[in-house]
Amino acid sequence: MTDPRTVLVLDASIIEADGRASIAVNGERLETPAGNPVDPSIELAEAMVEELLADGAVDVTRPSLYAFYSTERDFIAPDPTRTIDTLVELLAHDFLVHPDERLGRRQVQVAAWKAQIDLWLRLAGREPPYAPADGDPDIHRHDYGAFRELLARFTPSQLSIAIYAANVLKSATLGMLLAERAIDAPSALEAAAVTPRMVAGDTQGDLERQQEREEEWRQAIERLLRYAELAASDSPFPPREGG
Repeated sequence: MTDPRTVLVLDASIIEADGRASIAVNGERLETPAGNPVDPSIELAEAMVEELLADGAVDVTRPSLYAFYSTERDFIAPDPTRTIDTLVELLAHDFLVHPDERLGRRQVQVAAWKAQIDLWLRLAGREPPYAPADGDPDIHRHDYGAFRELLARFTPSQLSIAIYAANVLKSATLGMLLAERAIDAPSALEAAAVTPRMVAGDTQGDLERQQEREEEWRQAIERLLRYAELAASDSPFPPREGG
């Protein structure tokens, strides 16, 4: 199947199973956009087929097991270091290090970000270096090195989860926690949504748009965690040592 970005799914099934499985969509073997075969473990293939049938489309632009797998195979497996470098760079743009300057709001944010703060403490031995108002965080090279060491131990599937979450949820640290399965879906959603809720308007339209965004984030988070579980021992593409 050539570049299956938005193919309507009329039928999907597993067409081969011997420890791993291939998937057929509308009678054609499913591939990633770059033409790599989709041949995960049987468990992951079964979950992909279930999801494809429920969604009714093969769409790499939306959060799905297929999209995460395609990112892993097409972009991360060939060069894990590139993704590691990007995630390290994104730490400075993580919402975690840009809390509200108002004490009351900051306290609410910090409570929602506890798991991410604990991650920073675990890796760097100190709390995140919060940015001043309208400024940049002063992240020490020791902190960058500590996160790089963690990411160098991630599998390509974990890196796929982390980079997807960093792009969609605007937090590299939250992505790392999801990749490690070290945070549950409600806590991850609260962490991502706490600031947007504060700055959202108070009209009915504003509230509805925020609810729609949160529903999109909830679905993405749940699918990322499902991929983390199913792909935990699936990837034959370990990241290179040293990041």
